Amino acid sequence: MSRDICTVLGPIAKRDTYLGDGMRIILIYDAGIAVKKVCPIMIVCVCNRVSDREIRQHADAGCVSFDELQMATGVATCCGCCDDCAREVFETAQAQAGSRSAASAHRHIPIAAAVPA
Repeated sequence: MSRDICTVLGPIAKRDTYLGDGMRIILIYDAGIAVKKVCPIMIVCVCNRVSDREIRQHADAGCVSFDELQMATGVATCCGCCDDCAREVFETAQAQAGSRSAASAHRHIPIAAAVPA
């Protein structure tokens, strides 16, 4: 069973297809040209079955600390073997989420506040 997620960012469109066998296909359309990537989904925490994709989703949603991520997902709370890898994935995802939000902030056009008379 597969699941499609399509994201459009200006002239660039991205379509993720998650396959049931732990793989995903990413199609990126830039100016009408498609680039195809096949990426495995990595389980970072075997004890709580937390994937790298789930960690990235939490970072994109605004998760600000590793402790908060642990409370939400349970990653690195059992045996601790995945702690280093989970932190690395989370920090990379946070940096990417921060750069995307900074880029979108430059496109933000503020509406002037009403000035009292």
